[in-house]
Amino acid sequence: MLMFVEKNTEDRLWEDSVILLKQKGIDISVVTLWGRGILHDKLKTYGIPAFSLDAKTSVDYPGATVKLARLLRKEKFDLVKSCECIPATIGGIAGMWAPQGVRVFLRGHMKPENPGAWKQGFFSQIGSWTNHFVIACSEATKVAAQDLDGVPEHRVMVALLGIKKLRDVPSEELVEIRQRLGIPDNALIISMVSRLRTIKGHRTLFDSAEILSSRID
Repeated sequence: MLMFVEKNTEDRLWEDSVILLKQKGIDISVVTLWGRGILHDKLKTYGIPAFSLDAKTSVDYPGATVKLARLLRKEKFDLVKSCECIPATIGGIAGMWAPQGVRVFLRGHMKPENPGAWKQGFFSQIGSWTNHFVIACSEATKVAAQDLDGVPEHRVMVALLGIKKLRDVPSEELVEIRQRLGIPDNALIISMVSRLRTIKGHRTLFDSAEILSSRID
């Protein structure tokens, strides 16, 4: 199995999932669109082969596609899992040149909303149609894949992203955190862990907090 990601930096999601697959006895390798970095060094300590396509800008994408096709022909992976739309496009096209194994596009986005949204949408559509299957990280993402990219029902499935078991936090640590941040002992704390992007719904949380605060003495 090959997992294809864009960046060469540390990433808990990819690192944890790759290491867990390795521990489960899955023969797994990783390739990055960017050149070698700390992610490669970290995976090496676990005995996980890590390759790089050495792309720096979009100008390098065609060359990266050729490099990946050569790697696929050489290694003959049973499964190529490309994470997000640019790797999915490169992985999908390279896989069509070296047609062995199943190609999967792991989709974590819904409707593109950044200034270069048309580029993300463009790559998302190509990735959707050059891979055999699309794995969506939520039901809403599955709907987006169907509505925006026209992926048929039988080619898209949902697999929720998992995390390691959370550690038990000692009460003393919670007290120290409240004191350090100046939070009163009796204050109600509501947290939201996500990137600051409109689609994540922070505005809904802020509006709800304002309503709740007016009702709680």
